Amino acid sequence: MSAAYPITRTVGVSDLRNRQKEILAQLSDGPIVLSQNNQPAAVLVDVKLWNSLLEELADLQDALVALERRAAADRKPSDLESLENVAAELLGRDV
Repeated sequence: MSAAYPITRTVGVSDLRNRQKEILAQLSDGPIVLSQNNQPAAVLVDVKLWNSLLEELADLQDALVALERRAAADRKPSDLESLENVAAELLGRDV
Protein backbone atom coordinates (compact mmCIF):
# COMPACT_ATOMS: atom_id res chain seq x y z
CA MET A 1 0.00 0.00 0.00
CA SER A 2 1.31 3.46 -0.81
CA ALA A 3 2.35 5.95 1.83
CA ALA A 4 -0.09 8.67 2.78
CA TYR A 5 0.55 11.97 1.07
CA PRO A 6 -1.13 14.77 2.98
CA ILE A 7 -1.67 17.75 0.74
CA THR A 8 -0.23 20.70 2.58
CA ARG A 9 0.77 22.94 -0.31
CA THR A 10 -1.57 25.08 -2.36
CA VAL A 11 -0.60 27.07 -5.42
CA GLY A 12 -2.74 29.53 -7.34
CA VAL A 13 -3.24 29.21 -11.07
CA SER A 14 -1.42 32.51 -11.65
CA ASP A 15 1.52 31.29 -9.53
CA LEU A 16 1.68 28.13 -11.61
CA ARG A 17 1.70 30.21 -14.78
CA ASN A 18 4.57 32.35 -13.48
CA ARG A 19 6.61 29.64 -11.70
CA GLN A 20 5.73 26.50 -13.65
CA LYS A 21 9.20 24.93 -13.71
CA GLU A 22 9.79 25.52 -9.99
CA ILE A 23 6.37 24.23 -8.93
CA LEU A 24 6.53 21.14 -11.14
CA ALA A 25 9.96 20.34 -9.64
CA GLN A 26 8.33 20.31 -6.19
CA LEU A 27 5.95 17.49 -7.13
CA SER A 28 8.56 14.92 -6.12
CA ASP A 29 7.89 16.10 -2.53
CA GLY A 30 4.18 15.27 -2.82
CA PRO A 31 0.94 16.50 -4.38
CA ILE A 32 0.08 20.19 -4.66
CA VAL A 33 -3.43 21.65 -4.69
CA LEU A 34 -4.03 24.04 -7.55
CA SER A 35 -6.47 26.78 -6.59
CA GLN A 36 -8.52 29.16 -8.65
CA ASN A 37 -10.26 32.11 -6.99
CA ASN A 38 -9.05 30.77 -3.63
CA GLN A 39 -10.96 27.52 -4.18
CA PRO A 40 -9.35 24.10 -4.74
CA ALA A 41 -9.59 23.31 -8.45
CA ALA A 42 -7.21 20.41 -9.08
CA VAL A 43 -4.41 18.35 -7.59
CA LEU A 44 -1.01 18.21 -9.25
CA VAL A 45 0.67 14.83 -8.77
CA ASP A 46 4.04 13.46 -9.86
CA VAL A 47 3.62 11.00 -12.75
CA LYS A 48 5.37 8.16 -10.87
CA LEU A 49 3.05 8.62 -7.89
CA TRP A 50 0.01 8.79 -10.17
CA ASN A 51 0.96 5.54 -11.91
CA SER A 52 1.66 3.89 -8.56
CA LEU A 53 -1.73 4.97 -7.22
CA LEU A 54 -3.49 3.64 -10.33
CA GLU A 55 -1.69 0.30 -9.96
CA GLU A 56 -2.63 0.10 -6.30
CA LEU A 57 -6.24 0.96 -7.09
CA ALA A 58 -6.40 -1.81 -9.70
CA ASP A 59 -4.93 -4.29 -7.20
CA LEU A 60 -7.46 -3.27 -4.55
CA GLN A 61 -10.32 -3.59 -7.04
CA ASP A 62 -9.13 -7.10 -7.96
CA ALA A 63 -8.91 -8.01 -4.27
CA LEU A 64 -12.43 -6.71 -3.69
CA VAL A 65 -13.80 -8.77 -6.59
CA ALA A 66 -12.06 -11.86 -5.20
CA LEU A 67 -13.52 -11.25 -1.73
CA GLU A 68 -17.00 -10.69 -3.16
CA ARG A 69 -16.79 -13.89 -5.18
CA ARG A 70 -15.51 -15.81 -2.18
CA ALA A 71 -18.41 -14.52 -0.08
CA ALA A 72 -20.89 -15.46 -2.82
CA ALA A 73 -19.38 -18.95 -3.06
CA ASP A 74 -19.60 -19.35 0.71
CA ARG A 75 -23.29 -18.43 0.55
CA LYS A 76 -24.11 -20.71 -2.38
CA PRO A 77 -21.42 -23.34 -3.11
CA SER A 78 -23.57 -24.94 -5.83
CA ASP A 79 -22.80 -21.92 -8.07
CA LEU A 80 -19.09 -22.79 -8.15
CA GLU A 81 -17.56 -23.99 -11.40
CA SER A 82 -14.79 -26.55 -11.52
CA LEU A 83 -11.34 -25.37 -12.52
CA GLU A 84 -11.52 -27.72 -15.49
CA ASN A 85 -14.74 -26.07 -16.75
CA VAL A 86 -13.37 -22.57 -16.28
CA ALA A 87 -10.13 -23.43 -18.08
CA ALA A 88 -12.06 -25.04 -20.94
CA GLU A 89 -14.30 -21.99 -21.26
CA LEU A 90 -11.30 -19.66 -21.31
CA LEU A 91 -9.64 -21.76 -23.98
CA GLY A 92 -12.86 -22.04 -26.01
CA ARG A 93 -13.21 -25.80 -25.74
CA ASP A 94 -16.09 -28.08 -24.83
CA VAL A 95 -15.70 -30.13 -21.68
